[in-house]
Amino acid sequence: MEQFFTKLQIRGTPDISVPIINVEAHYAGADALYMEKEITTRIEKTLKTVKILDYITSQSSTGESSITLSFLLSTDIEIALNDVRSKISDITYMFPQNMKAPSVAKLDADSFPSLFISVESDQYSDLALTKIVEDNLQTPLDKLESVGQS
Repeated sequence: MEQFFTKLQIRGTPDISVPIINVEAHYAGADALYMEKEITTRIEKTLKTVKILDYITSQSSTGESSITLSFLLSTDIEIALNDVRSKISDITYMFPQNMKAPSVAKLDADSFPSLFISVESDQYSDLALTKIVEDNLQTPLDKLESVGQS
């Protein structure tokens, strides 16, 4: 197994703050279709009017709705956050009375993993492969400053 990552040079980590806001709505007992039609779609329709919005993605599942708003890099995230909160506040009357108001939060890019590694082998068992990964990838990566921290 080659350790190709040892030859990569680190040239600095620029401080790029990607302006992303997430809106979460929870409604116990509602199926995914209800969440999509009655909650997610209403929130999306309202939030499409937010200024400097780049794009919206959403996901609905049983009792949950998640809408992610990505803004242009030049966006002042605090102004966008206030705008989103205001628009959500304006439509909360449309939701079921026993549903909590949706939560609005800006997302910090540092809280997301920067690296995903997938390993498979036809030569090694899962147990042997796990040991190889721990010894040759996890242990060296864990020794790096700020790995595993947010």
